[in-house]
Amino acid sequence: MLTRVQSANAASSGATPTGTINLSGVLAGSLLVVGFRATFTPTTLSVSDSNGNTWHRAFGITNGTQARMELWYAWNVNAGNTLVTISMSPSGTAFWQIVAGEWSGEEISSDPFGFAAVTTGSGTAASSPNITTTNPNSLLIGLTENETANGLTITAGTSFALANSSSGNAAIEDQIVSSTGTFAASFGFSSSVSWACGIASFGAPVAAPPARTPVVCIME
Repeated sequence: MLTRVQSANAASSGATPTGTINLSGVLAGSLLVVGFRATFTPTTLSVSDSNGNTWHRAFGITNGTQARMELWYAWNVNAGNTLVTISMSPSGTAFWQIVAGEWSGEEISSDPFGFAAVTTGSGTAASSPNITTTNPNSLLIGLTENETANGLTITAGTSFALANSSSGNAAIEDQIVSSTGTFAASFGFSSSVSWACGIASFGAPVAAPPARTPVVCIME
C-alpha cells in the first residue's frame, strides 16, 4: 500500500516563467505528485526533473481569469534528490505556488493512475466531483487553490490528511482507502473565495488471478 514519505511546498517571490520544487532523498520506485497553481492562464504546462523521470498530467482547470491549477505525477522514479521544474507556455511570467509529495510502499510496475475529476466553485468549502475507484487499495490525492486571496488557512476534508500547503493559495491532501467506492476531495478555506478542487486516485495495478490448469480424468 502506498504511504506518504515526504511533502514539500514552494512559492515564487516574484513573477517568473518557471516554477521549481525540490524533493530530497527520493526512494527508487516511488510515486511523485506535484500540484501547481499559477496566477495567469498558460496554454500548456510541461514538467521535468533533475533525475530524468517522465511526468504525466492527471488533471488541470482554469479558475476564473487569474488562476490555473494542474496535478502531475511520475511513477517508478529514480532515486536521489529531485528538483522538479514546471515550465509555462506561451513563455510569460507568473506568480506561482507548488505543493508536492512522495508516496512509496509497494512495487509499481505500470502506470498507477486510476481516475480524476476537477471543478470550480466559490465559498468557504471546496469539493471535487466524485470518482469511483476499481482498485481496492488506492491512494487518493486532493488538490485545491483559490483565484485571488493570499495567506488563507486551508484545512483538509473529512477522512483526508493535509499533506502540505503554499502561501494559503494551494494545498494538497491524501487518503489511503482499502476498498473500492465513490470518493470526493474537499477542503475548507478561512474566507470565501473562488476556488478550484480536484481528486485523483493511484494504486498499483491489481494482479490477475493465476490461470487454472484443467484437470483431465481418464476413466479405465
